[in-house]
Amino acid sequence: MRRPLNAQKSISMKPTLIFLCLTALGYQHAQSQSFANIPIFPLGETADSLYRAGYFRKVLPYAESAFAVFGDRPVSDTAAYAKAMYRLGEIEYQSGYYDRAFPHLQGAFSLYYAQLGMNDDTCARMCCAFSLALSRAIRWEEADSLLTRMIVEAEGNQGVSEFARLSLRWCQGTIYHNQRKYEQAQQIYESCQAGWEALGSIQTEEYCAGIYQLSGLASLADDVETSMRLDSIGLAVSRQIYGNDHPVNALFLNGIAMNNMTLGNWGKSIAYYEESISNYQQISDDFQKVLENFNKSEVFDKLNSLS
Repeated sequence: MRRPLNAQKSISMKPTLIFLCLTALGYQHAQSQSFANIPIFPLGETADSLYRAGYFRKVLPYAESAFAVFGDRPVSDTAAYAKAMYRLGEIEYQSGYYDRAFPHLQGAFSLYYAQLGMNDDTCARMCCAFSLALSRAIRWEEADSLLTRMIVEAEGNQGVSEFARLSLRWCQGTIYHNQRKYEQAQQIYESCQAGWEALGSIQTEEYCAGIYQLSGLASLADDVETSMRLDSIGLAVSRQIYGNDHPVNALFLNGIAMNNMTLGNWGKSIAYYEESISNYQQISDDFQKVLENFNKSEVFDKLNSLS
């Protein structure tokens, strides 16, 4: 059974951390937001390449250095300070350091919003990041309330793109998903997917995340055919965005493996699990490899019971 993207880690859940952090936390879909274009970010090209490849913990020292540039000096450019704090919190979250990330994500959004309001896509990304951190802390009412207010403000502001408005609504759908309010979540996801398709924003991390969420809901409803179809679409989109060897691909490969196991296609299931594991080996993510091997072992156990 699949779990919401923001669920707690356990040996029985779908792997979630990498995909959540590359998408719902406002991953850089605009080139202007890359590390390479942040003047205070040392070795920006290297950090950006590592980030896109999924080597999150290797990027963390760069983010720490960028934030340390400000030191204890008075900050004349609050927006730049907030962006550096947001980058650090984002990467800490992606690296699994949730307690360290929370005050940075909260502080970044609070500072940026206090100075500029919900007037641009950067503020929307920070809001998504903080709201999902709240959700992970099981502070769902706070997250929902924040997103509801920010969605209203964004709707009336021309500085916020339609893409970012949809991303805010998608984050709210994730909050409902995490609370197992599946019907509400599905309505929001489907609306966001239609909106992104209308914008031509299909090859984006957010759209890819929406496919994954909808596939998970189909799986929960035992609609294997729909789940399989969506996972196949998501895998194709993911490969177009990230290439053939990336941990995001592994999420869809794992989903296809699960569905094949449900249908009794044991050989296909094992093959997809093995491909999924190979994607995690690209970034030496031991937890995810253990999880995938655990899932694959379930297939072998089933085969042994039938023999």
